[in-house]
Amino acid sequence: MIASSVSIRVDGTIRANGGSPGGSGGGIRLVAPTITGSGSLRALGNGGNSVDDTQGRIRFEALQNTLTGSIFGVARATTLLPAPLLLPTSPQPQLRIVSVGGQAVPATPRGSFNPVDVTINTTQAVTIQLEGRNIPPGTPITLIVANETQGSQTVSSSPLAGTAELSTANATVTIPAGFSRIFSHATWQ
Repeated sequence: MIASSVSIRVDGTIRANGGSPGGSGGGIRLVAPTITGSGSLRALGNGGNSVDDTQGRIRFEALQNTLTGSIFGVARATTLLPAPLLLPTSPQPQLRIVSVGGQAVPATPRGSFNPVDVTINTTQAVTIQLEGRNIPPGTPITLIVANETQGSQTVSSSPLAGTAELSTANATVTIPAGFSRIFSHATWQ
């Protein structure tokens, strides 16, 4: 198992191959908010030479998995946070970060180093503006700020105000120096 509170990048090879002759493949488990890279994951049987029923297991637990490398083994991806509750008789809920520190966030944020979505150059707390659609007013939003060097912090917003069709909320957070990703999450009954 390899775990990170920020991100995992695989550009080499991670192996959990079974012994030769006849050993079954082992297991590889990667747990992080973001998993990236172009490397390979190998969990094969018979010393890494068998792709039959002796394959091992590979598990990804991430909010965002963009690993483009090769995978040899039985792979399964899961999400770190529970999926939002979908109401069967209404449109799908949507939640987005509108701005950070007064700077507009692109409609489709990339969450990458190049180009960055928003640059914040202050050690002071900044306001994060949120927008909810088809989420009940009064619902607070949980934000996870995952920083490359300082780990992650969790903050809550003010409750959503407005209508179920369109509501807004704000959160205040001090974003540490370095690259950070901000994830938003809402649950209600």
